[in-house]
Amino acid sequence: MDYEQMKREKAARLEEYNNTYSEQIRFQGYINSLEMDNENIRDSEITTNRGKRRAKKLTKINEKDIKRYKKVLASLPPLPEFK
Repeated sequence: MDYEQMKREKAARLEEYNNTYSEQIRFQGYINSLEMDNENIRDSEITTNRGKRRAKKLTKINEKDIKRYKKVLASLPPLPEFK
Protein backbone atom coordinates (compact mmCIF):
# COMPACT_ATOMS: atom_id res chain seq x y z
CA MET A 1 0.00 0.00 0.00
CA ASP A 2 1.57 3.23 -1.06
CA TYR A 3 1.57 6.51 0.80
CA GLU A 4 -1.04 8.21 -1.41
CA GLN A 5 -3.55 5.38 -0.93
CA MET A 6 -3.09 5.46 2.86
CA LYS A 7 -3.55 9.22 2.80
CA ARG A 8 -6.82 8.90 0.81
CA GLU A 9 -8.17 6.21 3.15
CA LYS A 10 -7.37 8.27 6.22
CA ALA A 11 -9.07 11.31 4.66
CA ALA A 12 -12.16 9.19 3.87
CA ARG A 13 -12.34 7.90 7.46
CA LEU A 14 -11.95 11.42 8.81
CA GLU A 15 -14.72 12.72 6.55
CA GLU A 16 -17.07 9.90 7.63
CA TYR A 17 -16.31 10.65 11.29
CA ASN A 18 -16.90 14.39 10.84
CA ASN A 19 -20.20 13.87 9.00
CA THR A 20 -21.56 11.56 11.70
CA TYR A 21 -20.32 13.81 14.48
CA SER A 22 -21.81 16.97 12.93
CA GLU A 23 -25.21 15.28 12.54
CA GLN A 24 -25.19 14.26 16.19
CA ILE A 25 -24.22 17.75 17.31
CA ARG A 26 -26.88 19.33 15.10
CA PHE A 27 -29.73 17.24 16.51
CA GLN A 28 -28.47 17.63 20.08
CA GLY A 29 -28.45 21.39 19.50
CA TYR A 30 -32.07 21.27 18.31
CA ILE A 31 -33.07 19.33 21.43
CA ASN A 32 -31.24 21.71 23.77
CA SER A 33 -32.79 24.75 22.10
CA LEU A 34 -36.33 23.39 22.39
CA GLU A 35 -35.80 22.40 26.03
CA MET A 36 -34.57 25.92 26.80
CA ASP A 37 -37.62 27.38 25.05
CA ASN A 38 -39.88 25.25 27.22
CA GLU A 39 -38.05 26.34 30.38
CA ASN A 40 -38.38 29.99 29.38
CA ILE A 41 -42.09 29.57 28.70
CA ARG A 42 -42.61 27.91 32.09
CA ASP A 43 -40.57 30.57 33.90
CA SER A 44 -42.38 33.51 32.29
CA GLU A 45 -45.34 34.93 34.15
CA ILE A 46 -48.22 34.85 31.70
CA THR A 47 -51.34 36.57 33.00
CA THR A 48 -53.86 36.40 30.15
CA ASN A 49 -55.85 33.30 29.29
CA ARG A 50 -54.93 33.68 25.64
CA GLY A 51 -51.24 33.75 26.55
CA LYS A 52 -51.61 30.69 28.76
CA ARG A 53 -53.30 28.74 25.97
CA ARG A 54 -50.62 29.80 23.51
CA ALA A 55 -47.84 28.83 25.94
CA LYS A 56 -49.43 25.43 26.53
CA LYS A 57 -49.72 24.86 22.78
CA LEU A 58 -46.10 25.87 22.18
CA THR A 59 -44.74 23.57 24.89
CA LYS A 60 -46.79 20.69 23.49
CA ILE A 61 -45.37 21.27 20.00
CA ASN A 62 -41.84 21.54 21.40
CA GLU A 63 -42.23 18.29 23.33
CA LYS A 64 -43.31 16.49 20.14
CA ASP A 65 -40.30 17.86 18.30
CA ILE A 66 -37.96 16.87 21.14
CA LYS A 67 -39.25 13.29 21.02
CA ARG A 68 -38.83 13.21 17.23
CA TYR A 69 -35.27 14.57 17.37
CA LYS A 70 -34.32 12.13 20.12
CA LYS A 71 -35.51 9.24 17.92
CA VAL A 72 -33.41 10.54 15.04
CA LEU A 73 -30.41 10.98 17.31
CA ALA A 74 -30.79 7.42 18.56
CA SER A 75 -31.02 6.09 15.00
CA LEU A 76 -27.76 7.71 13.91
CA PRO A 77 -24.86 5.31 13.71
CA PRO A 78 -22.36 5.40 16.56
CA LEU A 79 -19.23 7.38 15.94
CA PRO A 80 -16.68 5.30 14.04
CA GLU A 81 -13.31 4.70 15.59
CA PHE A 82 -10.82 7.14 14.21
CA LYS A 83 -7.16 6.21 14.28
